[in-house]
Amino acid sequence: MISIASITVPDDRLRSLDMDWAEALAADIAERGLKHEIGVRPIDDGYELIYGLHRLKAHELLGRDSIRALVCDEDDRQARLSEIMENLMRNRLTALERARSLFEIDRIYKLAHPELKRGGDRGNQHTGGKPRQTDILSVRQDVLDKVGLTDRHMRRAIAIWKGLSPASRSAVRGTWLADHQAQLQQLAAIKARKQADVLAILFPAEDTAPAATTVADALELIKNGRLPGHLEKKFASINRQIAALDEHGLDQVFAAHEARLVTWLKARGRI
Repeated sequence: MISIASITVPDDRLRSLDMDWAEALAADIAERGLKHEIGVRPIDDGYELIYGLHRLKAHELLGRDSIRALVCDEDDRQARLSEIMENLMRNRLTALERARSLFEIDRIYKLAHPELKRGGDRGNQHTGGKPRQTDILSVRQDVLDKVGLTDRHMRRAIAIWKGLSPASRSAVRGTWLADHQAQLQQLAAIKARKQADVLAILFPAEDTAPAATTVADALELIKNGRLPGHLEKKFASINRQIAALDEHGLDQVFAAHEARLVTWLKARGRI
């Protein structure tokens, strides 16, 4: 048990505080007690929080002076990785928070093993004691396996975090968009200036209804100055599906609608 007053919370947390969750957690702790201790590391005359921000806040809400903690002797990289693993394994992260966490895992491994940035030692079996890239990526995969994710999840998450500008990350945090991975991918795929334009449409000033409610619609509004109607959207969707068909598939569609196609051609004097 350590004094709550002795704990410092770093500013650069991967996951921001959700007061609703902290309050719900406080009610649970008051009834059933703390199930999992928080993680801290010694710093100066006290401790720095590694993981367990919501548990710490819940104890503060309950007016408690101390909390059960695991004291870890970890450097900055180890502490960051511990925070990430705790978040991934225990918490329901938004798509944006997950993207940042997986980006951080990749960053930490590359800092620890700079040879990865040069492509690593892929083929030479005589590495002079240095880890081969395949070995290091295997370790990273072990981390992903623990939290039920794949390397594809990681690559997608990294692309989202790197593609979003710092201003976009800040603007998206705490909004509905933060938990929509497909739309975050769309946003991350465009340039920073256009990201800002899209977000201005999706999240206008207070008391103003958004002119669009999806990234795709916001991009359409920027491009054409208006949103397509229901029939236009339906046509565009069907047109994309037909264009993607191979010859056999196209023949099947034409055969299924042959009578209507013949009538259409006759009406235009084509046959």
